[in-house]
Amino acid sequence: AAPSADRVVQAVLQGHSEAAGQHAPRSVARAVLRFDPAYLRLAEGLSVADVREASRDEQGANLLFHGPPGTGKTQFAAALARDLGRRLVVRTASDIHSKWYGQSEANVAQMFHACDPRSEMLLLDEAEVLLGSRADATHRADHAVTAEFLRWLECFEGVLVCATNHPDRLDAALQRRFVLRVGFLPMDMAQRLALLRQLAGGALGGKDGEVSLELSREQHSRLQALDALTPGDFANVARRLSRRFSATDDWLHELQLEQQAKAPGRAARIGFV
Repeated sequence: AAPSADRVVQAVLQGHSEAAGQHAPRSVARAVLRFDPAYLRLAEGLSVADVREASRDEQGANLLFHGPPGTGKTQFAAALARDLGRRLVVRTASDIHSKWYGQSEANVAQMFHACDPRSEMLLLDEAEVLLGSRADATHRADHAVTAEFLRWLECFEGVLVCATNHPDRLDAALQRRFVLRVGFLPMDMAQRLALLRQLAGGALGGKDGEVSLELSREQHSRLQALDALTPGDFANVARRLSRRFSATDDWLHELQLEQQAKAPGRAARIGFV
């Protein structure tokens, strides 16, 4: 059976924590997992309400979620499934690809055939791995998988979300099939400040982040310079600081490390996916 939306998101976040050797207390894990659309920043003037409306089309909807790691693509997909009253079914390229001739195409067909469009919503994560540009593909099997996916997409009457960190790598024909392309951006200053106050303020003794956390002018400037931060970066820092008392400067230092990890040639850490 396909896992529920909450279990999928929890597994993703817990997996990243364990990979880093971190085991956050249960209370911290719950706080990090709490999804708040107020911390989503969507491109091109789109709102959360716009995306929700598109997902409710009775004829089905094919949505593309793209943006840097940690900006909330998986979390938002899970929230959409809950809003629609549907179970979230998550698939990745590893679920589809097979070393046996023709089996990958069969797995694509099975993915669509097994999804009940009335009670389930399909999320294909890291879509570019499975559905990369056929112009760049060197193996005939890759062409066949993408072609099979497009055939099923034409007649699929459910809600499909393809999530990717690299939309430019997707096949051009696939990109034209999406009724809505949703870009996820790093948080703006107001969002960064609000989330810092919520997480750091709560760690300083407030209930659910109710402490009024005031930043000095120097601290405010430091936070303002961290313009590539995502909710996932805050989630990573919350895990690292969960075992000790942490002042505002500790949070800012750790957040600076998160932003530095995004430099070219270094892999960005993922938390809030």
